[in-house]
Amino acid sequence: MVPSKQPRLLTWLLVTLATVCVISLSACAGGKASRPTSMVTAPESTTAAVAAASAPAASSSADQAPTPAAAPPTATALPIVPTASALTVRTLAGKELAKAGWTTNGVVLSFRAPARVGEALVPQIEVVKAGQPFTGTPTAQGTPTVPQAGQVSAQITLKDLAPGQYAWQARFASNETKRVGAWAPFGNGDATFGIAGQPPTIQKATVEGTDQEANGMPLVGAKDQASVQWSAVAEPTEALAQIVYLADHQATAPATIPANAMTLDSTTSSLPLTDLQDGTWYIHLWAQDKAGQVSAPSTVAVAIMREPLQISDVIFRTWATNPQYQTIPIQFTISRAATVTLTIFPESSTTIVRRYNLGQQAAGKPVKTTWDGKDARGAIVPVGSYRFLVDAVDAVGNDAQGMYSGLTITDKVIKISLGTQSLTAYEGDKPFLTTLVTSGGVDLPTPTGQFEILEKSAPFVFHSPYPKGSKYWYADVTSNYAMLFYQQDADFIHDAPWRSKFGPGTNGPGIPGQPYTGSHGCVELPANAMPRLYPWTPLGTPVVITQ
Repeated sequence: MVPSKQPRLLTWLLVTLATVCVISLSACAGGKASRPTSMVTAPESTTAAVAAASAPAASSSADQAPTPAAAPPTATALPIVPTASALTVRTLAGKELAKAGWTTNGVVLSFRAPARVGEALVPQIEVVKAGQPFTGTPTAQGTPTVPQAGQVSAQITLKDLAPGQYAWQARFASNETKRVGAWAPFGNGDATFGIAGQPPTIQKATVEGTDQEANGMPLVGAKDQASVQWSAVAEPTEALAQIVYLADHQATAPATIPANAMTLDSTTSSLPLTDLQDGTWYIHLWAQDKAGQVSAPSTVAVAIMREPLQISDVIFRTWATNPQYQTIPIQFTISRAATVTLTIFPESSTTIVRRYNLGQQAAGKPVKTTWDGKDARGAIVPVGSYRFLVDAVDAVGNDAQGMYSGLTITDKVIKISLGTQSLTAYEGDKPFLTTLVTSGGVDLPTPTGQFEILEKSAPFVFHSPYPKGSKYWYADVTSNYAMLFYQQDADFIHDAPWRSKFGPGTNGPGIPGQPYTGSHGCVELPANAMPRLYPWTPLGTPVVITQ
């Protein structure tokens, strides 16, 4: 049986059309017109196979078995772009920053990924302000980089970043296929780096809590709750790391922060001055940011006067004082410059007798004044015991007071006349005792002038101050009562048991000690007068001797 040619031709056309469609689809699957991996042609054998395949199922045994059709070509799989890893931040000088580290001006962002040899990858980063979400859009990218040793490494330098904190993420993109890898955030997305602006500054450093000044600087006393206060400014604010301070006695701050300086938290804006001892201090302050920048020093001067003001070395006359002849010297020292007043009171009363405003007195130097035994009106005060109060107030209000007893006012006086060789003891205007005396002779006269009783002894042994062989030498003699009134010549008022004559003519020339040759300069009294005069006379009683 002869097959028809018309069905064979139709079958060949269908096979050819199917092959062309497969080739076209393969080109489309590549995303661009690429050359197919294989071409399908139509030779005679193929035509025969196609014709045989198109024959009816019911055929004679003479028909040939059909030949299988060729499989269509497959598309080529594109490589996966690797994910960035090992993200690091370095300063422009190459120092690696820790997470949340700070620097100035800019940073170098580094990352890497495994990659096929020959495949150029483009590094991309997205940088956003800390706290803002990522958008997935690169903010900067580097140049295509060819992997070496199966790895591609990237560095992207960012300069002139505005001050602040930043988060960032990185990825690689294929330079050939334009496919991109997954974003990899720095520190799992919760880490940042910071850019500090201008160095920080310390502003408005002042001493608060005191109203006093000394030599142009604040003055702090024991009653003041004083502190140094300031304002620290950093760009941005969160870049401020700490406050550094040093308290010393130097008006000029050190050129660099010294090792012994103390640190305060960045939020601290005041420093209590409770630990400073008395003296002039200078508080030097620096602000330091997290990028290591340090402010210029700000220095505040302050004078501390907390130690209690002290009154010391108090000296005053405790002997009896007759205001008609004597005054009472008072002397003391204060530990710090202060305004001083001295007030006189009766021993058993708070009534003010006299007040002296001594004004500003220097520290460590004796403060001297004298009470003349008179009240504010100039009248001599009554006989009796008195006391005085010293009140010192320094510049910051520290107050020191001292009350001292032992002032004695008397109206007693002993008057001796060398011309009449007599002694009269007065209490006020009233004579208490009058007696004849023997004074020094021509060779060793009794001095004239105003004196006072310096020492009292009962009994008292006189030793000759002159060497044996001198005409003035004498053997030891004892008086029952002796009162020293002139220290220089050791002249006393004393009884003279060895003498039987007193009065005019008993102080004549000759060797002293004879009945009519006078004394060695002392004023000698009869034995019955001294027992009365001695207990009546207090130390300090004025002695007035006239010719």
